[in-house]
Amino acid sequence: MEARIFEPAVIPGKKKFMVTVPWPYTNGSLHVGHGRTYTTGDIVARYKRMRGFNVLYPMGFHQSGTPIHAFSDKIARGDPGTVETYRAYVSQYVEGEKINEILESFKKPENIASYFSKATVNDFTSLGFSIDWRFKFTSAEPAYGDFVQWQFRRLNSRDYIKQGSYPILYSMDDENAVGEDDIADGDIDKVSVEEFTAVKFKGESYSIVAASVRPETIFGITNLWVNMEAPYVLCLMDDEKIVVSKASAEKLRRQHINFSILDDVDPKSLIEERFKVPVTGDEIMVYHSSFVDPDNGTGIVYSVPGHSIWDYVAIKESGIDLHMKKVISFPDKQYSVENLTNARGITSISDTEKLSAATQDLYKYEFYQGRMMDNCGSLSGMSVPEAREKIKGELLESGDAFIFYETSRKAQTRSGSKVIVAVLRDQWFIDYSNPEWKKESHSLVDRMLFVPAFYKENMHETVEWIRERPCARRRGIGTKLPFDDRWVIESLSDSTIYTSVYPVIDNLRKIREIRGKIDDQVLDFIFLGADMPPEYDDVRSISEKARNDLLYWYGCDLRVTSIPHLSNHLVFYIMNHVAVLPKRFEPGGLMILGLVVSRGAKIGKSKGNAVNLLQVTKKYSADVYRLYVATVSDINSQIDWNEEDLQTVIRGYESIISFLERYRKDDSLPGHIETWFESKFYSTLEKFIQDMDSYSVRSAYVRIIFDVMNDLRRVERRGGSVNVALGLVLKEWLISLSAVIPHACEEYWHRYISDTFVSIQVLSPGKDRIDGILLESEAYVDSVTEDIREILNVIRKKPSSIIIETCDESARNLMKLADENRLSEIPQELKRYIPEFMKIRRTLRIMNFDEYTVLEENQEFFSRIFDCKVQIRKGMLGRSNKNSWPGRPAIHVET
Repeated sequence: MEARIFEPAVIPGKKKFMVTVPWPYTNGSLHVGHGRTYTTGDIVARYKRMRGFNVLYPMGFHQSGTPIHAFSDKIARGDPGTVETYRAYVSQYVEGEKINEILESFKKPENIASYFSKATVNDFTSLGFSIDWRFKFTSAEPAYGDFVQWQFRRLNSRDYIKQGSYPILYSMDDENAVGEDDIADGDIDKVSVEEFTAVKFKGESYSIVAASVRPETIFGITNLWVNMEAPYVLCLMDDEKIVVSKASAEKLRRQHINFSILDDVDPKSLIEERFKVPVTGDEIMVYHSSFVDPDNGTGIVYSVPGHSIWDYVAIKESGIDLHMKKVISFPDKQYSVENLTNARGITSISDTEKLSAATQDLYKYEFYQGRMMDNCGSLSGMSVPEAREKIKGELLESGDAFIFYETSRKAQTRSGSKVIVAVLRDQWFIDYSNPEWKKESHSLVDRMLFVPAFYKENMHETVEWIRERPCARRRGIGTKLPFDDRWVIESLSDSTIYTSVYPVIDNLRKIREIRGKIDDQVLDFIFLGADMPPEYDDVRSISEKARNDLLYWYGCDLRVTSIPHLSNHLVFYIMNHVAVLPKRFEPGGLMILGLVVSRGAKIGKSKGNAVNLLQVTKKYSADVYRLYVATVSDINSQIDWNEEDLQTVIRGYESIISFLERYRKDDSLPGHIETWFESKFYSTLEKFIQDMDSYSVRSAYVRIIFDVMNDLRRVERRGGSVNVALGLVLKEWLISLSAVIPHACEEYWHRYISDTFVSIQVLSPGKDRIDGILLESEAYVDSVTEDIREILNVIRKKPSSIIIETCDESARNLMKLADENRLSEIPQELKRYIPEFMKIRRTLRIMNFDEYTVLEENQEFFSRIFDCKVQIRKGMLGRSNKNSWPGRPAIHVET
């Protein structure tokens, strides 16, 4: 039985709930890592439906940006790697010659987007996602483009759009700005722009340039490093000759206007010359070291062995005789380069992991704890942060340095183009640094729900941190910038408040069909509630319908996403809602999931660990995957997709199916244990609802699946009827399970309950079916059983008989008087038991039932499990060497 795909009717009087997830980028197949977010969103949507909400769970497709264009171009050029990647994607859906036909069509980028949009619908349908596809749209369609242009005019009217020179991540092959969405692993391994101080060391005919993030260490420089295996070039920058690596020059010519490459430079010539250190005037030599990366910074490193472990180890390994200079003092000497090198067992520059870790610790400690020593000129006595800013300013002002921008890690686009930092002139960007905008955004964050809650503080920090953000590029799929159509709005900036379009997309399309374009006056009416002029009467009724739909469904009650989106998509989502839409449409909450890895590594096709969603449904089934997502990890924890955990989940799923397959309707009257199971189930269901209401998905489904199955096994062990017990709760159990294993639940709902759909049923909590005393009495039986087992484990002999002795009224009276601090009223003959009572007082409890009666009813059970005669009797204080107390019967074992 297929899981029902919803077409939710708006039922008057019911509350609404709108849940959204990131719209997928349509340039390839989605894998199990992506699936966690969409599956969790679907579980939430299905749960809210079973709780009686009108639910909207929509989906669109993100087609903006450069990756689709770049992949299409590579396919058109016959790039082997790209062609094979897409052949593998397509072969999941079709066979034979049809694959080549589809690949040929991919030479047009729109065909890639269209094909994988349809493939994703197929994959999501196979997984049983209850998405309402009537609300589907793409970021490249005209109606949405009109909305995005309206949004940008709104931002511009509030002076949030700026233009100027700006350092930006840049694709060398595409000659275009790129964002996180364009960069390979850009969502899970961020790439940012880092600012270096590029220091000039003057020689006789040119300067050699070394870039550093620690210019305050200039007083400790002993030498320069180059890599003799790398190409270097002579360049002209602002009429001054400088030498850098060839890779660095390619970056510099995209960062400076007056820059050109003059000639190649033999690295040997650099070693033969001396160069002067700015500020100190010291003349230093250049040496070779293989640790110098020509594609990092300028490809030249200035050496500070007193405060750099790399330099210290390289000098020792090379046998160079140099005097090491210390220029930063700090209290804990274990952080000196010498001690750190010895403590970490670093013996060579090939110990790269140890070197990197130790360097990070050293730099961090010096930055926060260090002070400049007396040999540092005007910096002497300053803290490291103060000294860094002061010397940087002096070097820039004197012309002895310039700013150089570098990526925080090596990166390439999804299509394989190298990513660098370029400074683009007349770049458009959104100015998220506006103080008033930040203030309003902080207020919204305070009002929102965050799951887990600690992400609220992370979002506050992100709002405070974010500044100018490039928002347009020269090429790619997307919407033209309304006030400068030479630019296309980039793929992060055009998808900030797209969730607000879901409820109205159909009506927007109708308006555009009538008028050819959706004017701002119409969008002002729909989204802002402004008056609409008479000249728009031809679309007034449609616009009113759109306005009413928006008012009913929006804002978005919960957006389910993952942690990499915190510093981009999510902060944009919050701040653009504040800037563009009225307060009544503000988002209600964010659920932020942990990452999914596979076998401990990030998921990626190049790593061989990417399991596509379609493969999952074919190999394991959709319900198994959904159960895995729901139960293997808490929402904020990382999931490691691996066969071992998967097999555990499969066994759990098979147990559920086994109980449901073996079930046969039985109208016999329930006995004690079946009645207990009914009460326990509804108690568990109550906790399940509490967990799901707080979005503790794993806890909720561990309860309603595994706790319930354990209770069914208990019914079996107690000699009860599983059929009778399960029949008492089957309807509610299937409804509650249907959010996670919808396909199986629809099958058994039709088989055992009704020829309707379980997925549209409302869950009845059944609080009136919880018998607290019955649950307490059964827990008491458990406790006595466990006490007997502990005794048997100690004596290690098979019992011939067991006597369980409950307390008499005198023990209960003693406990009652003692608990009420009325010790003087305890009868004289009982006072000798007070010391024993005080010693065990915390373990005792007066029950809400008669202990003797409950134990007597379970005598046969005790005899069966302990395979001996069991006698239940009423005790009396002092009758034997072991007294019975309330909640703690005496147990006598005979062997």
